[in-house]
Amino acid sequence: MLRPVGAVVLGQYADRHGRRAALSLIILLMVVGSAIIAFAPTYAMIGSAAPALIVLARLIQGFSVGGEMGGATSYLIEMAPPHRRGLYASWQFAGQAAATLAGSLFAFLLTHLMAPETIADWGWRIPFVFGLLIGPVGLYLRTQVPESLVFAKAGQSGHAPLSALLSTHRRTLLWAFGLTIQLTATTYLVVIYMPTYAVRMLGIPAGDAFVASSIASLLYLALNPLSGRLSDTVGRINQLSVASLALLLAAYPAYLLLTGHPTLGTLTAVQGGMAALLAMFSGPSASLTAEIFPPAIRSTGISIGYNLAVAIFGGFAPYFVAQFDTGAHMTPAVYLIACAIPTLAVLIWMRAARDR
Repeated sequence: MLRPVGAVVLGQYADRHGRRAALSLIILLMVVGSAIIAFAPTYAMIGSAAPALIVLARLIQGFSVGGEMGGATSYLIEMAPPHRRGLYASWQFAGQAAATLAGSLFAFLLTHLMAPETIADWGWRIPFVFGLLIGPVGLYLRTQVPESLVFAKAGQSGHAPLSALLSTHRRTLLWAFGLTIQLTATTYLVVIYMPTYAVRMLGIPAGDAFVASSIASLLYLALNPLSGRLSDTVGRINQLSVASLALLLAAYPAYLLLTGHPTLGTLTAVQGGMAALLAMFSGPSASLTAEIFPPAIRSTGISIGYNLAVAIFGGFAPYFVAQFDTGAHMTPAVYLIACAIPTLAVLIWMRAARDR
């Protein structure tokens, strides 16, 4: 709910006060949200205020996440050598893959080491306590890194970042939004939602779904930097266009194979193959999205374009799959194809603008 709001507020904060200041504030907010969840009193202690505290914590976390993509990606490409921006920025999505994998492993261990009633009673708090232990380390690192020289040299424009973005860079904002549509839909369905889909709709054992998901996440993590580095050589729009088209063409056959043969081997092959294609797309997408904005409004532009698309097309993806399933379980493929079309259209538009 508050993710787009955080994108506007924290994106502008990064463009006004610096990438380091914004990134430090973002992780501080995330630590506060995690602390509230970890130590919130139970319903038996304070009644309806207990779930209200959890909602408040999730709102704080959503608000902080809204500014992370813009601030972190801006910092990465502004600290990178010009011929290595794709490589540097690709670590944004590699880091997300590592976090997803770590979260899955944590959940797997908890469910195998603790009884379900223990997890429901207090065990669910453990991941948030663990997050609090990491928080101070992340906060220290973010406060100690040097500020981006690109930001320092650019200074501030005469307008507020949001005003400048909406008055003179509406087309660029639309590009950032469009580039994210296919990225976020594929990430949600292939990397995040696939284990749930495999277990609930295809009847694949949960252990097998976890193995396949872990392999796919590792593959996605490893290939992102390679993909980003490749885009420094072949060009971002060229690589994104090929990867986008490949994801579109692969979606239906991949899910047709998976629904016809719901086994561990098929799931691993399909999820791993789609994750590899996704990495070829996500690797250069962060750097391209950052490069199309000038430094003075870069974080604001990335944050708003990216988070609006994530909220609409990423958040809606599991609902679409569950709500419109007809029994053939092919709705993920339909959704991925539908989300690929606007992204391909934006890439064609960007190529035409570049070649003028």
